[in-house]
Amino acid sequence: MSGLAAVDEEHRVVYFDLMMAALGEAAQRELHAMARSGNYEFASDFAKKYVA
Repeated sequence: MSGLAAVDEEHRVVYFDLMMAALGEAAQRELHAMARSGNYEFASDFAKKYVA
């Protein structure tokens, strides 16, 4: 999700909302846990491009 930092605020909110709406409750909890773990390695080309 930090790859969204390279996206303007208006689109970042939309992308995040679309992603969260597509996930079920259990997947949302897992996503939050992964984000808080501090050791997540970016997997998507999008994130690797904008975070690296």
